[in-house]
Parts: sequence; structure tokens; C-alpha cells
Amino acid sequence: MDKKSPLNSLRDSPALRGILEPKRRLESRGHLMIETIEIKNFRGFRKLTLSGLGRVNIVVGDNGAGKTALLESLFLVAAPSPEVSIRLRTWRSMEIGITVPGGLYDSIFHSLFRNRKIDDAVEIVTTGGDLDTRSLRIHYPDIQAVSVQLVADSASIQGQGYSPVTFTWTIHSGESKDVIPRIQGNTIDFGSGFSAGKNYEPNFLAAHAPLPTTQTANSFSEFSKIGKEARFVREIRKQIPEIRSLSVQTDAGLPVLWATLRDSRIKLPLNYVSEGITKIMTIFMSIAQSHDCIVLIDEIENGIHFSRQSTLWSQVRGMARSYNTQIFASTHSLECLRAAIPAITEFANDFRLIRMSPDRKEGSAIVVSGKDALSLIQTGLEIRK
Repeated sequence: MDKKSPLNSLRDSPALRGILEPKRRLESRGHLMIETIEIKNFRGFRKLTLSGLGRVNIVVGDNGAGKTALLESLFLVAAPSPEVSIRLRTWRSMEIGITVPGGLYDSIFHSLFRNRKIDDAVEIVTTGGDLDTRSLRIHYPDIQAVSVQLVADSASIQGQGYSPVTFTWTIHSGESKDVIPRIQGNTIDFGSGFSAGKNYEPNFLAAHAPLPTTQTANSFSEFSKIGKEARFVREIRKQIPEIRSLSVQTDAGLPVLWATLRDSRIKLPLNYVSEGITKIMTIFMSIAQSHDCIVLIDEIENGIHFSRQSTLWSQVRGMARSYNTQIFASTHSLECLRAAIPAITEFANDFRLIRMSPDRKEGSAIVVSGKDALSLIQTGLEIRK
């Protein structure tokens, strides 16, 4: 079996220079986060290296330039299990209609490879702080079909063959683990996950996925239990001052975040008060939940009125600082970029602009400092493509 680790195979690359050396604390940013990511053979990327990443990274680019793929790569390398591959598929509005497990297996995993060429391994490497220095190698050590036994009406029948894929995670200490999803009966067993460490929990808010309102309510409840919910109430009132308080109530058997409005004793589900404010609250709770980790937000502006976006950028930066979280957020909106001007002006060192190139054959991007991004946005130059 091929156990070659990306941390070794890419040791001499710019992304990994000094990866095993003691890390120094960056005074301008307060702690170590992901500073560099290197991607090979994932989605549309042949090879992509991004260095000098910041606290809040705003991702721009044309359709098909790789904005979502960049976020997906970060989620995959930080995730504990190959199971997230199914989530990535559904978040791209790809329905699952295949009933033969072998066909479903290939559809899920082959799409991760550039041009679906599974003979070239996917490699994703991030460097930074200890928990953020890790790698993922997705590969087929043995391209030899394994037959599948399906169960139908208590009778075993021969199903379609498949080649098992291997996910190899390696963390900063050099510890690695192979996780191999396998077909068991009519389902896929994704195997036991690989944890990078306590509380390392990335969050991905996909552009076309329903808001995880139950998760948001549960997270708020946990902070409320320890008396730390007031921060979130204050932040949401900066967006809608009419909200007097927030609480978690059961609705249709599920926990839901409810709001009490000013001059009213009646509580309403926050979703009914405003879907946009519900998204903002989801962003806040995701940042708090993913302390010491990353939050990925695809098309951050969706559903949020332009008049609220400037306050939102300042809040996102402030909460990311408070909870030691790193943000990667994509946008198509020039209004949304301009709304970030006040926050970038005050905290330029915390911001980066990642501009994805529309090179669909290779995939490329550049990282622009907060100061330079501010100048580009203020001069009115088109930087979204």
C-alpha cells in the first residue's frame, strides 16, 4: 500500500518550508493559524499554493474559478472523516439517485480528482499552528475492482465492483492514519474518523444548503448554560435593535432559536423575524463553535441586505479574534466588498483578499494584503475576476 505522506513528498515546497521547525507567534495576528495551503489534483486545481493567509480571507473570482473548491479543500483537510465527501456533493446540488453502491461510490469519490483522473493522488497541505499543520492525501493504492455483495429480499446477489479509495491524514506530530470507505451491503461504511485534537471542529456554511438552525440553537443553548450568551444577543441587536432577547424553545420536536421583540411579550422563531438575521446568527455561532479552527462561508452576502454588511464584516472580524477562529468567505458582490472597507481600514493586518483566476485548465490565485486590498476596492478597480 502506498503510504507516502504529502508532508514528506512536498517537504521542499514553498508551502512546507519550515513545517517541522518550532513555530513563532505572529505579533500582528496574535496567534498561529493556517498561513499556507498547497493543493494538488483536486477539482480544477492542478497545483495551487497560497501563502500569507490572514484572519479573515475574502475570496473573489469568476464562476468556475475555484472559489468553492478552495473552501472545499480546506474543509476536507480539516475534517475527520471521508463522510464529508457526501456533504460536499449535496451542497453542490448534486442529487443521489444511484441505487447500486458501486456506482454511488465512484460518483462520490472520483469527482474529487482533477478531471476525474484517479491515478493522480489528491494532496492538500496546510501549514501554520500545530492543529492547523496537517495534510490529506486521497489516493487509490490498488486500482483493482472489489466485488460487492448486495442484499435484496434476504437473498445475496453479486453487485457492481469498485476500487476502494484511501484517505490518509497526517498531523503536525507526524502521526498519520489511513481511512478507507468500504461498501457494506447496500451502504457505504466510511470507517472511523481521524481527530486532529480536542475541539478542532471546522464549520462550512454552503451557499445552497439550508441553514443549520438546529445546530445554531444547540450551540446557543450550550453558551447559555455557562452564562456566555449575552455576547451574541448584543451582536444581533447591532443588526436589529428591536430584538430584546434570545432563547431556545422546542418547536415541532426540535430546538429552535426564538426572539423576543421590544414592546412585546410574545416570542417568535428567529427565522420568522428575518431569514437574513438568522443567517447572521448562524455565522456568529459557527465562529464561536469553531474556536481554534476555521469557518468557511460560501457567498457570505446571500440573503443579507447590503445595509447590514458593513456591520457584519466588523462583527465577523471581532468574533474571529475573540474565539481564535480563522475565516474564509467568498463573495460575488461588489457591494459586499465595499462594505468591508471600514473594517479593513481599521484592521488591515487581519484581512486578506484571495483573487481566484479563471484559468480552468490549471487553477490559480493570488493573495493580496489587507492594505493593498483596501486600495484596490477604494479605487473602484474590478477585482472580482
